[in-house]
Amino acid sequence: MGILIRKIAKMDRDSAYAAFSTFIAEERPNAEQNHFINQVVDYIFENGCVKDVLDLMKAPFDRPVKFNIIFTHDEQVEFVRVINLFKENAIVI
Repeated sequence: MGILIRKIAKMDRDSAYAAFSTFIAEERPNAEQNHFINQVVDYIFENGCVKDVLDLMKAPFDRPVKFNIIFTHDEQVEFVRVINLFKENAIVI
């Protein structure tokens, strides 16, 4: 129910970026990674969360470069942790 409410009410874009702020500060993403982060934030803004992290490997996120190519394994783990926080927070609403 919380995910539906967030999808209808829209996630605040600044809040979405804030959730990635630690990741961005620690990982210092390059241009491709920043583009990917922006795609994910836009998706979260429109849809409330990424329901399945495997979706990060599919359209629209697989262009121009796939998630598993542009991030190291450790970066992927941290990125997925942030993604899962959005979903967990939406479920509790």
